[in-house]
Order: sequence, then structure tokens, then C-alpha cells
Amino acid sequence: MSKLKCPKCEVKMDVFYQLGVEIDQCNSCGGVWLDRDEWKALTRSRGDNAVELNVVNLQPTDFSCPRCQNSLQEGEHLDKSDFKIDYCTRCGGGFFDRGEMVRLLAR
Repeated sequence: MSKLKCPKCEVKMDVFYQLGVEIDQCNSCGGVWLDRDEWKALTRSRGDNAVELNVVNLQPTDFSCPRCQNSLQEGEHLDKSDFKIDYCTRCGGGFFDRGEMVRLLAR
């Protein structure tokens, strides 16, 4: 499978694995792309404390989804409105700027 391009800086992202989940990360800007199922897999072990990727208050962006090329929408996480996520309404993936994924998982 070919590497995905970062939606922000268009550099090919590297793949690494955390808890057996494939994560695409840009070495230029540090952003992380997670497909819908990858996000669920990362938080599954929390049981009732799993963090769902629920994005609300969507606004258009100039960025394209690295997976399906649909336009990304920027929104807030439903339960944590201080998190801005670039979200694909077609495939359900999300792009997290440097450090955002770790901060959201730490809650």
C-alpha cells in the first residue's frame, strides 16, 4: 500500500504501530492521521472510558482527506471542545495536529 500524504503539508507520512494499530504520521509537521477503525482500536481497551471520535460544529477547510480525497472539515470533539480535529465526513478518519492525539487519549 502506498503511503498517505499529509493533508496539511502534503509530505508522505510514515507508518508506525501503537498497541497493534497502524498510525500514519507526518515527519514534517508531526500531525497524525487515524482511520475510523484505527481510532476505535486505540481506545477499545478503556471499556466504558473509551474516547469516541465524535466531531461537531464542522467548518470547511482547504485540506483533503489523505484516504479518500474528500474535503476535510474542521470541528470540535463533542466532549472536549478545546480539541480541533480535521475530520472526513466520507470515510470517518481524522487528522490530529502535533500532540493532539496524545492529549486527547490522556484524558
